[in-house]
Amino acid sequence: MSLSRRDFLRYGMAAASTAVASGGIDLSPVEAAATSLRIKEAKAFPGVCPYCAVGCAQLIYVKDGKIVDIEGDPDAPHTEGALCPKGSSTYQLSLNERRITGCLYRAPGATAWEEKPLDWMMAEIAQRVKKSRDATFVETVKVGANEVPVNRCEGIAWLGSSVLDNEENYLIAKLARGLGLVNLENSARLCHSATVPALGATFGRGAMTTNLIDVQHADVIMPTSNWAECHPVSYKWVMKAKERGAKIIHVDPRFTRTSATADIWVPIRSGTNIVFFGGLIRYAIESKKYFHDYVVAYTNAPLLLDPNLKTPAELDGLFSGFDPARRSYDQSTWKFQLDADGYPRKDTTLRDPNCVFQRLRRHYSRYTPEMVERVCGIPKELFLKVADIYCSASGPDKTATASYALQLNQSTNGVQQIRALCMLQLILGNIGRPGGGVVALRGHSNVQGATDFGTLYHMLPGYPAEPLQGPHPTLTDYLEKTTPKGGYWVNNPKFVVSLLKAWWGPAATKENDYAYDYLPKREKADAYSHQHFLVGMYEKKVKGFICMGQNPAVDSPNAKMARKAMRNLEWMVVVDLFETDTAAVWKEPGVDPKSSQVEVFFIPGAERQDGAAGDAESGVDGGRRSLRDRHRRRLEGAGCRSEILAGRGLLHPRRAGRREGRLDHQHDADGPVAREGRRAARRRALRRGVHRGRRQPRQGALQGFQAQEGPAGPRPRVGLPAPGAQEGAQHGAGAQGVQRLRDRRHRGQGR
Repeated sequence: MSLSRRDFLRYGMAAASTAVASGGIDLSPVEAAATSLRIKEAKAFPGVCPYCAVGCAQLIYVKDGKIVDIEGDPDAPHTEGALCPKGSSTYQLSLNERRITGCLYRAPGATAWEEKPLDWMMAEIAQRVKKSRDATFVETVKVGANEVPVNRCEGIAWLGSSVLDNEENYLIAKLARGLGLVNLENSARLCHSATVPALGATFGRGAMTTNLIDVQHADVIMPTSNWAECHPVSYKWVMKAKERGAKIIHVDPRFTRTSATADIWVPIRSGTNIVFFGGLIRYAIESKKYFHDYVVAYTNAPLLLDPNLKTPAELDGLFSGFDPARRSYDQSTWKFQLDADGYPRKDTTLRDPNCVFQRLRRHYSRYTPEMVERVCGIPKELFLKVADIYCSASGPDKTATASYALQLNQSTNGVQQIRALCMLQLILGNIGRPGGGVVALRGHSNVQGATDFGTLYHMLPGYPAEPLQGPHPTLTDYLEKTTPKGGYWVNNPKFVVSLLKAWWGPAATKENDYAYDYLPKREKADAYSHQHFLVGMYEKKVKGFICMGQNPAVDSPNAKMARKAMRNLEWMVVVDLFETDTAAVWKEPGVDPKSSQVEVFFIPGAERQDGAAGDAESGVDGGRRSLRDRHRRRLEGAGCRSEILAGRGLLHPRRAGRREGRLDHQHDADGPVAREGRRAARRRALRRGVHRGRRQPRQGALQGFQAQEGPAGPRPRVGLPAPGAQEGAQHGAGAQGVQRLRDRRHRGQGR
């Protein structure tokens, strides 16, 4: 009797096992299929899905220098081996017939691409960069009576991306600032740009306050986006919370799959979330459902404000100090009352009319259920029901999680909407506690990392501010004006000096202020964003543009103007997998290619699964902000080039075509991230050696790592020998053995 795989499943596990044991079934077809698996003898490398911010961990199987399979990594704590349909199709992205694998060049006024060697491309790009930099470089400016070195180049713009790795973004920031560029951005400016000032002003950093795994401990969860479909793998933790009795309240104009899983769907008019959140804040305060002890101990609610400060509730929408002629505020009354030691005075009873809590109460007093019904379109009865459920998840025994995505960011009042949500969570005591938090669901797996490593015009890696020519002419001025008197950021001088020494090496000495003058200084605070340098291109002030892993011809505000602006450039470099709209902006429909004189250099980029380095993903990302490392891989004969090597090629054009073996962390990514990456690589190498049976670990080297405790008790960790010396042998060596062991774990064996 022969048994196919389909028949094996059809008969059922119990009957099939009995038949196999009795010897009545021929398993040779199944065994033949197992020996023909394409991952047989392939090496498995850890990777990260290139799509949304869940950052699902992957295993990339490589054989003979080619990717043969991509699957979820069951060792990843936040995904447990799961991938969504897009993540499961990553293999088709890596090996895609539409990918461009050779360098393309478009001469000014030309009607078609030309193929060029990489060495020629890098040398030509370096010449264009130098020419434009020399023509637009500003060395010093007059500020008052003083000449201030600014070392600024406004004629070149560089657009990084949240699809690039941490190391790539770090090198972009290092190279761009070294050239004097101030027009430096990534996609965070357009997607979660409202998140950073809202969460940053509230919590001290612009990232989600928890991690996705912790959502399972919430008593109430309030998604305000289509979480189930847009970030499906992470939604498993929401469903785990529901299994243990949590309530799901979905606030969305549309009925989606998230609504289908919810206990209550709250339809709301688009753009009115700020009123809905305001109504919840008022309800929590007036019904005394706020967490009093938490609010007093962990927020600024008890601090006393200047009695002369007036709020919008008192001045018909404006704060005190507004000057209608100048359309700006005099902020002299925007301060706390101080005691004799210079610290803000407090009222722990929260009854003083000038304490922050009472000011907040008066401000939100107008956000009545009737107002919510009128503005948001939510029936009063439904709002009161939702408010009671959500605000009851407070106090020492209960917590609630609220989530949002781009629907709050892409609003004219996006910062205020997110800020209101943050304040709601603070008064309920839902920050910093199990099951509580604000979950910012991002659109790419490394929005956070790209921002952390400084590819935004207003900041340096690690979030120190990019200097301004007026307030920060010297390092002393800069540190005095950017370092607070208390809190974590009193360490700002250490951070800045460490960065300067890492960038400028021996040239950074104490005697020359650690080469602080090398940093480009901005003319003003709001002048070099994505939108600003597109206007500069339109006006032909920006001459050159480097675009890596982003498509501004599509994702920019006023895309028609953005495309015309890019056609006004003298030259443009695009690094991507495919011929994007940006790369082909000179020949888009309705445009005569001969009318555009922009010179375009297209370099095929390395896809996430081709390259290496680390990410900081969103739920792993914004919450725990943990790094996920990936090994460097090469697609044999693919001709693709990682952004790391593309950046190094600009610095050393003659080395551009060299097949470099690995990133030199010592010179290209100094600091703790690189050191931890090397340590993680050594740990992975040790585990892979055990997987493949090449070598056994030293005696005692793995003590303490043999088993991992979990809810179901200890279970063997994949890749490490479990107690019992024959465990690895019975599964076999190599990728097949690893897969068999993982299959056992998925069936619940060995747990």
